[in-house]
Amino acid sequence: MKIAVVGSRSINADIPDGIIPENVTVIYSGAAKGVDISARRYAERHHILIMEILPEYDLYGKTAPLKRNDIIIKLADEVYIFWDGKSRGSTYVINKCIETGKPYHLFRFTDGEFEEIA
Repeated sequence: MKIAVVGSRSINADIPDGIIPENVTVIYSGAAKGVDISARRYAERHHILIMEILPEYDLYGKTAPLKRNDIIIKLADEVYIFWDGKSRGSTYVINKCIETGKPYHLFRFTDGEFEEIA
């Protein structure tokens, strides 16, 4: 299974074992600070292929990160969103998953813990 791991740049915690399914073969992420770095560390720890999609500012300008998120969502079978409750980029991904019918798992990060809320 191919998944996207996206989320808030303010979250600097490792993704705990048991959240990501064992049958994942590819993780798509955005290579930004925060959750994207955690996704890379998780993939390396579990020997999963990590595919980092960078924003193309020369092509899309200010909207490049959102366009990058669209690509990541489209490539994945499911999306795992780790959200601080404030990030507009993560909110965009949540709404895009709802709009497109893409399966997603939403985790809220508070007090150093991840809790699945959707």
